[in-house]
Amino acid sequence: MAPIEKFEENYFIVRLKHNPRRALVWNEIAKFIQPYLPKEGKVLELGAGYCDWINSTKAAVRFALDKSPIVLEHAARDVEAAVGDAAALSRFSNNSFDAILASNLFEHLSDEEFKSSLSEVRRILRPGGVLAVIQPNFYYSYRNYFDDYTHKKIFTHTGFAAFLEAFDFEIVYLLSRFVPFSFRSVGSFPIFRFLVRAYLYSPWKPFAGQFLIIAKKHI
Repeated sequence: MAPIEKFEENYFIVRLKHNPRRALVWNEIAKFIQPYLPKEGKVLELGAGYCDWINSTKAAVRFALDKSPIVLEHAARDVEAAVGDAAALSRFSNNSFDAILASNLFEHLSDEEFKSSLSEVRRILRPGGVLAVIQPNFYYSYRNYFDDYTHKKIFTHTGFAAFLEAFDFEIVYLLSRFVPFSFRSVGSFPIFRFLVRAYLYSPWKPFAGQFLIIAKKHI
């Protein structure tokens, strides 16, 4: 393996080792967001990684895409997984998805990659299709935002929402503080489903450093 390839693959070892217990947290996150998604439809997760979100999402057809081959190992049996770039989605036809999910993805892209990815997302979403984004919020996490050495772009909930509106999306739901900045600590303490659920629905969110935005493609 070439040095640059090994460097990229080591990201998951250094920053986010696989932890099966994290799936419980994502299962509750998926339930929280599910009402904003089409009940029966075609859903794609970009930057799916370990596939915890897409595996917990209910849909008629589910796809997972990531530039790392780990996506092939962790996608559920009925989730179609592929290795690919979130800024180059030519494999997908116009208006082919009802919803697209992205968690902790766009901050890893350059300016041009981000614009290209959003343009492609809009192209492959059907009219009225939904884009759900969970993203580190620099407004609340500026102290440790660049602890992740692969972060390239800075986002706040306000700026990201404005960017989506400039791409002709309608903001349906925005929560500036949704979940903690990092899930790396999952596994170092007991996880209880009812506590995760209570946290997601609580107006008081200690340590929350990521925002949630649900947007809809204008018809």
